[in-house]
Amino acid sequence: NALFNNPIEEREFRTNIATLYKKFNQPEEALKEYLLLTKLEPTNAENFYNAARLFESRNNSGQALKYYQKTVSLNKKHAKAHAGIGLLLFQAKQYNEAKDLFLNDTNCPIAYEPSGHDFLSPCLQEAWLLSKVLETTEYKNWLQKFLPQLFDTNFDLEVGKVSDRTDGHLVHLDGLNFS
Repeated sequence: NALFNNPIEEREFRTNIATLYKKFNQPEEALKEYLLLTKLEPTNAENFYNAARLFESRNNSGQALKYYQKTVSLNKKHAKAHAGIGLLLFQAKQYNEAKDLFLNDTNCPIAYEPSGHDFLSPCLQEAWLLSKVLETTEYKNWLQKFLPQLFDTNFDLEVGKVSDRTDGHLVHLDGLNFS
């Protein structure tokens, strides 16, 4: 594109524009930018994740699922994408698919929470989903592998502290604490 001196400038510009479109409640325009970014940066998981979130907000579960899955294929540890997939599968009553996707997950990085970005805990969302689709004994065995720290009597998960209630980003910690 003649507007940009190099591909890096274009990616940075489009990322910033997409962010602004989201911030100012223009999801259609933001989605267009993220879809373009997935082509410009086909290995950047965050672009696929952001597109998935926007598809989900438009109630396009099929496309959301596709983009969440691409996110996870690029970044196996993307907890929010895993949580998005789980929620969509649960809503669609695709329980076997949820089992296939999450049954082998182990050692969820709950210590990374609170991140300040999550409204709900991705680890606890996945644990909740599997609690709905597994039998009690199978669930307990899975949970001991997925969140082994919950079975440690010395485990303590610190509550996220919201230092500025006017910061829309930080108040996500309230939801995370609630979950």
